[in-house]
Amino acid sequence: MGTPQHPVTLLESFSPYGSRKVTVEYDGLVTAAYLHDDTAAISATWIANHRPAPQATDQPLTGVTERPNSARRQYTVLSTVGMSAQRMPVVEQVLDDPSGYARIELAVATTLPSAQVARVFLWLATYPWHAVTWFGPGHSVRWYHEPATFPLGGGVPGAEAVLLLDSPGSLDGPEPPDLSGFAFGGDPVRWLWIIPISERDRQLAKDRGSSALVSRLATQHRSWIVGP
Repeated sequence: MGTPQHPVTLLESFSPYGSRKVTVEYDGLVTAAYLHDDTAAISATWIANHRPAPQATDQPLTGVTERPNSARRQYTVLSTVGMSAQRMPVVEQVLDDPSGYARIELAVATTLPSAQVARVFLWLATYPWHAVTWFGPGHSVRWYHEPATFPLGGGVPGAEAVLLLDSPGSLDGPEPPDLSGFAFGGDPVRWLWIIPISERDRQLAKDRGSSALVSRLATQHRSWIVGP
């Protein structure tokens, strides 16, 4: 079998009650099995390599770039550099056309100290590959540790999660900078802005959708810029 342009599903099997699904995929490099619940892949198992394996784990090497505030922009923009070098897992399984969603970078606009805010990338930049999931517009993720240690907690009291938006302009604040136009491996790269939210906010997004949460944040005049 040659190297496919996108991962190929070799097998798909459901549990007797339909609550779990196993897929076996081949991408030209490896064959792997993924266990899914109703919404996403919850575990993955390597089956075989089809080329010599690398000496170390290949989670993408990611850096952080900083665009300091200036007379024209009263906030700093921090963003990842390198996440888009590798396509996120399982996107092909949930989207008919994943090309506009498979590669991302993360960004955050802030008036807080850059060194403090940049710690959020240590958590999020490799999360899709560790958790075998993907990040898309409207997705929310809960901080894994004590709320007091949340790097963006100084921006929103009680925040312990993040909302990811590709178009945060519906929230308060100046017009967001346009970060589009970059591509990697033939795929466009999508920038997702990080917005700190509370666990209550995250539950609203989970129950009623991210649009309901964005509407609530807009009503509260919440800014997309993270600051005190």
